[in-house]
Amino acid sequence: MRPTNHWHAAFLAMAALILLIALGCKKDDTTALADATADTVDDTATLSDLSPDDAETLDTTACELRYSIEGLTIETATRTISFSAAIENLTGSPLAVTVTDSCPSGIADFSGAPDGHDYYGSCAAGACSPERPTTQTITLAPGEKKIIASTTISLDGDTCNPPIPKGQSLTLSFALPLVDPKPVVCGPTTTTLGTDF
Repeated sequence: MRPTNHWHAAFLAMAALILLIALGCKKDDTTALADATADTVDDTATLSDLSPDDAETLDTTACELRYSIEGLTIETATRTISFSAAIENLTGSPLAVTVTDSCPSGIADFSGAPDGHDYYGSCAAGACSPERPTTQTITLAPGEKKIIASTTISLDGDTCNPPIPKGQSLTLSFALPLVDPKPVVCGPTTTTLGTDF
């Protein structure tokens, strides 16, 4: 019986050793996989992964004038979407921005609603004076942000626009008809909204 017990104990010891080696290898492989995954995440970081300070730095590199959408308001009772166009001087000096006059519309070229949408209700506006200047100049102090135009989109339609059907997506943005010399512009970030409300 003693030889049998001896071999049995040796077999159990060998099995335990093999199990420990296997577990150690598995742990090393898991650690290596985790390290590789972390490296991949670091290499593919996007703007949304950065801190606000980092994102601000990227957004304003070599930029003199920043566009932004401000005051976004959604009224579910009236099914309207209101927002404004703003510009901000990112330089340390006064900045003059000249745009083509768009009378009877406002100076910001809004976008996001279906093609042909009248953002300013221009269809009901009177005629523009022939003596009206063909351009407008907006002067911004260093670091100043200014609202330059506003609009309200009525999903149920209004005097100048047909209803916008449910199930659509509106990607709100705007541009300016800048006149030379043009500043270096960044933005705006777009905002996408559904019409199912």
